[in-house]
Amino acid sequence: MKKKAAKSKAKPDATLPSADVEIGHRREIERSEALTLHKVICHRIGTVRDKIGRHVEGMRDDLNECRAIGNLILKEEEKLPGKQITFDFFKQQESTWVDPQGRPITFENLKHFKKIAGQETGPVDDVIRALSWRNELLGFIGVNASGEAPGRDPVQQQNAFVLLTRDIPKMAKLIEMHVKAIEADEHYGPLENLEPDETTMIRVKIQSARKVLDDLEKRLPLAKA
Repeated sequence: MKKKAAKSKAKPDATLPSADVEIGHRREIERSEALTLHKVICHRIGTVRDKIGRHVEGMRDDLNECRAIGNLILKEEEKLPGKQITFDFFKQQESTWVDPQGRPITFENLKHFKKIAGQETGPVDDVIRALSWRNELLGFIGVNASGEAPGRDPVQQQNAFVLLTRDIPKMAKLIEMHVKAIEADEHYGPLENLEPDETTMIRVKIQSARKVLDDLEKRLPLAKA
């Protein structure tokens, strides 16, 4: 009796054509490189985010230090006969106004420190407010951040409303500070005692400022009931 021939079971070819193997290998490499690149991007974004955060916090700390310095200058002025470091008085002591590295400290520098102390009555915690002083702070090291620069104009335009609403009360505080300084100065005293020409000069400046403010107020729409 003839045995039935066993059907040969062909083993499936487990190997892919060489071209397919190459493509698969290349895709695996690309996937691995993409994952590595992705991790690098995420890591560097996190790093630069932390750096910017430290920079902003540092600027806030620097602003508060400038405010503290301004208060020290105001405290020194309180000991002077005229309660103020005048330009003439500064010129007499100019050689003593240098930092530990021998860099000169200008009369304008002192005014800037006093300006910060006069407008920031308490420590600044808000980083956005601290950044609003960036031009003043950069000016201390001789960097002019004003004017046209890449990426700067759109920010200025976008923040124009914020700048306007911030600077109006700042202007009022600045005027108040100047009035107090004038009345504390023995050369002037109370405003009621000013000379006619001095009074006229101030009135002209007030009228000029009032014209701008009145025009601004007139152009604003009436509040809805």
